[in-house]
Amino acid sequence: MRRLLGTWLVVVSLLVGVPTSATTEQAIELAVIVHPSRAATLTAETVKRIFTKRQRFWDDGHPIVAINQEVASPAREAFTRIVFGAEAARLPAYWNEQYFHGVLPPITLGSEEAVVRYVTSRPDAIGYVDARRVDASVAVALRLP
Repeated sequence: MRRLLGTWLVVVSLLVGVPTSATTEQAIELAVIVHPSRAATLTAETVKRIFTKRQRFWDDGHPIVAINQEVASPAREAFTRIVFGAEAARLPAYWNEQYFHGVLPPITLGSEEAVVRYVTSRPDAIGYVDARRVDASVAVALRLP
């Protein structure tokens, strides 16, 4: 009976579009991208500091322009889960506090293509995309499983 109920729940969730553990565990490989002139290798911790604006300048003193994707995008969900882990739940409160200190969250763009275009046109920008979207117009600073 329990097995039948479990199977039924999976079928219903697939019909209505609710993700199941099988669909949410699909691996997405992300590439953290930068302008080719800034080809540098970054650590996940550095990326975390950049996207929380705790690190606001590149080593050469230029300000970092961090680019996020839309909240509901698969890449944004994977990025948040991988980079912030358990701290992801605290991000809204973190940004509310930062707002009162005059610190705004990273820019949000609506598509991976827009992120690539922005990073290509701005030497100080950093963003992330599905690794399959990477081309020669950007440099990969970090790959995230």
